[in-house]
Amino acid sequence: KSRVAEFMKEECNLNIKVVTRHPVTRNSKETLDARAQFVKEWIQEKGMLYMQNYVFLDESGFDINMRRSRAWSARGTQAVIESLSARAVSHIVIGAVSAFGVVNVSLRDPGNIKKRKVVGAKKRKAPGDNGSAIPKGTTSGHYLRFISDTLDIMDEFPNM
Repeated sequence: KSRVAEFMKEECNLNIKVVTRHPVTRNSKETLDARAQFVKEWIQEKGMLYMQNYVFLDESGFDINMRRSRAWSARGTQAVIESLSARAVSHIVIGAVSAFGVVNVSLRDPGNIKKRKVVGAKKRKAPGDNGSAIPKGTTSGHYLRFISDTLDIMDEFPNM
C-alpha cells in the first residue's frame, strides 16, 4: 500500500470501487424534459392514474440457506458455517402492491424435486423417463393463478 492510498482511505474516507459508466446525455436537460413530456402525454392519453387504479406485480427468488460469504476466523484455520445443506432449493416470492398497500403475496416453494439417477448413464435419460414433466421452477400457471387470486382480492374492495 502506498501512503497516498492509506491517506485516501483513512483520512478522506474514500474507497476504490468499480466504475459504472453512464452516457453524458443520460441526465441532460433535454433528456429529462423528453422523459417528463412522454409521461405527461401517456397519462393524458391512457388515463393512467397510478395512485388510483394500478397494481404492480413483482417476483423475486432467494436461497433459504443464504449466508454471509465472509466470516472471522483464527489465523491458520478455515472459517466454516454449518447449515443443513450446502445449497437449498430456491424459493420464489410473488407480490402485488398498489397505492393502498400490499394486495397479495405468494411464496412458491418448488418442493423436494430430485433427479433420477440412471445406472451407467451420465447425461442421458432412461427410456420412458418423465422427469422433465415436473416443472422445476415457477411456471406461467403459477403466475396466472396468482393474478387470478389478486383480482379476486381486489374485487372485495371497491376503491381498487
